[in-house]
Amino acid sequence: MSLPSGFNIEKPDNEIRELVINLNQIPGVATDTTCEGHVWYEFPEWPTKDGWIHFSTSKGENKDLVELVKSFCSKSGYFKLEGPKELGETSSFTIIALYEPHHDEKCENLFAKWSRQQQQDYFRRAEDRREQHAQGWKELNELVIDYIKEKALLD
Repeated sequence: MSLPSGFNIEKPDNEIRELVINLNQIPGVATDTTCEGHVWYEFPEWPTKDGWIHFSTSKGENKDLVELVKSFCSKSGYFKLEGPKELGETSSFTIIALYEPHHDEKCENLFAKWSRQQQQDYFRRAEDRREQHAQGWKELNELVIDYIKEKALLD
């Protein structure tokens, strides 16, 4: 499958890349920004960054797609769906692939207060979570492909 005309997404991991491509195949759906998430060993101020896909649809359209994504996220335990944010006739959503928190609700750096062993343990869990994210993006992509086939949206 190819990218829509004028759309460039070369750097993200294949699992999220394929999902972005397929979401853009659905009439009335457009992805905005995308990030597969990161584990930063050299940046203790912010050791992990959640992954995300921002997408939008015309207000009131593709409700079953949104419900499909919402159901997937609620079952996964490490993905969540935010939205809708209404902007005129557009509804925007964000699929987020979550890492464990490293800051508290006041944005105080918890990671910096942990012992070296606790930090190493966090990084091990983060690497495991990165693999879960990759598998989750792949599973969600498979659900989106099934949605596309069910709706007969592709030739």
